[in-house]
Amino acid sequence: MPTETWRPSAKFPDRYEISSWSRVRNIQTKKYLKTFLATGKKAHLAVALTWAGGAHNLSLSKLVAETFLGPPPKGTRLAFKDGDRQNCRKVNLYYEPYIPHESAESLREKGQTMSPHEITQAIWKELIPETQELLKKYDLLAIAPRVHTHGEFGISSRYLAEKVPQNDG
Repeated sequence: MPTETWRPSAKFPDRYEISSWSRVRNIQTKKYLKTFLATGKKAHLAVALTWAGGAHNLSLSKLVAETFLGPPPKGTRLAFKDGDRQNCRKVNLYYEPYIPHESAESLREKGQTMSPHEITQAIWKELIPETQELLKKYDLLAIAPRVHTHGEFGISSRYLAEKVPQNDG
């Protein structure tokens, strides 16, 4: 089993340390901070960090990712290898290519009359070259982007996690 590694937080290197096992501790007091489930659009683990005279709730997965993986490259978003947003350990996090999407309903409301194929082509032109190369390399062009059954355009995170090796992209 891998050992736990501690690093100064990418955001607050003088105040907090982040562990590869997704724990947070105060550098001065050595006390561990409690995490909590933040609800909203997508429930996720968060931690309250204090600075500038107040407490601020930050996503635990983003703190771990930025500390161990660095800032997200342009055209990517944070993803979870096992699909569990509460598993914020370093080994479960990676940056995946991101294609913005809008629901078909939203496009219709805007008076969008383009076909799904034309929308796909328009989105494809907006992708950064690195993301395009990654999709080409792993033969993912057929699904990038694709129409999901719930009427949105995008790439399935789970599908990418299965196709792209952990050390790539």
